[in-house]
Amino acid sequence: MRREKSELKQLVKEQEGSGQSVSEFCAKRAIAVNRFYVWRQKFGNLEQDRFARVETASVKISLKISETLTLTVREEDLGKVLKELLACGK
Repeated sequence: MRREKSELKQLVKEQEGSGQSVSEFCAKRAIAVNRFYVWRQKFGNLEQDRFARVETASVKISLKISETLTLTVREEDLGKVLKELLACGK
């Protein structure tokens, strides 16, 4: 049975607000859990994704073992991360 986009969006929204696990929610509605995860990836948190952009910064760190590690962290956490990395080197 093919479902309409609007129905899929509604199901995802309903599950998010239900307090039930995806497994419980799907079992009560005879929905395959793997299909639900596909729908959730496509239609879940659309408004939140649009407005919850987080600025990130990338830092390249050269290690003494001749490898490079690239970390991506939120801008507001960059100072904390650098402080912890410097503390590890002491």
